[in-house]
Amino acid sequence: MEIFFTDAKALALPIQEGVDLDTNRAEAFARHFVPDGMPFVLNPDGSYHSVLNRFFRSLPVSGVRSKRSWRAYAYDLVTWARFLDERRNGRGLLEADRRDLIAFHAARRLSEPPYRISAEAWNRLIAAMEKFYQWTLAVELLPRRDCKNNGVTLKGDAPL
Repeated sequence: MEIFFTDAKALALPIQEGVDLDTNRAEAFARHFVPDGMPFVLNPDGSYHSVLNRFFRSLPVSGVRSKRSWRAYAYDLVTWARFLDERRNGRGLLEADRRDLIAFHAARRLSEPPYRISAEAWNRLIAAMEKFYQWTLAVELLPRRDCKNNGVTLKGDAPL
């Protein structure tokens, strides 16, 4: 899984002579709301990671307008996705549960340097994950579930 960033300047460059494609790719991307600097993720086989990419495209209208924040969210969520794939038996983002999060915390916060990250970096990562999983609920990629807590039913709990 690799992260790339949309480059409007590169999209505006002409394609090889003789190739019959829409010559104004930058404009086409803008029409489909893919602004300059928007991250996108490709799977190891080169396919488009539709869930993450759809989430990234939602960020500007979800209160995350900074390209720097988009970049941080991309790196954090791809780190989480890679962890799930490599260390949690190929689990996907939509299959993760609390046990995966506990294992991820141990790997990222309790391990020895250079793998251990700061509390600040962990908090940012968790904020990205919370935003992502709240989005998955909002767009119904994950079902809302009711949780019992001291006899009170809580609606719409995040999956983790």
